Amino acid sequence: MASSSVAERISSGRGAGRRTIGLRGPVEGPLIGALREAAAAAIEPDMRLVVAMSEVTAIGAEGLAALDEVAVRARAVGGSFFVRPPAANKALFEAVAAVTTSADEMARRDHPAGRGGSWPSS
Repeated sequence: MASSSVAERISSGRGAGRRTIGLRGPVEGPLIGALREAAAAAIEPDMRLVVAMSEVTAIGAEGLAALDEVAVRARAVGGSFFVRPPAANKALFEAVAAVTTSADEMARRDHPAGRGGSWPSS
């Protein structure tokens, strides 16, 4: 696989009362710093921050710690934090859910396994 720049692996969007940060590929190295920077720019009081991870292929301890840090910062100013976890990778989904309690809430709402469905077969 050809390497891609961090700018190609992170995106930001806004909606009424909401900011979304989208991640692609492995959450490692410079992408972790870019996630922290994007979150710092997006977090505002009473703002809903969503991290969309449907295209994430891997995340390690440092990436999970960064997600947790972003969640704490968003909630500290009265905002909320949600993750759209990677649907096709059960192990990755469970790792993210273990760190971010809101991932469980998103799973029940957005993920087939959370609605009584099953994991997509690999």
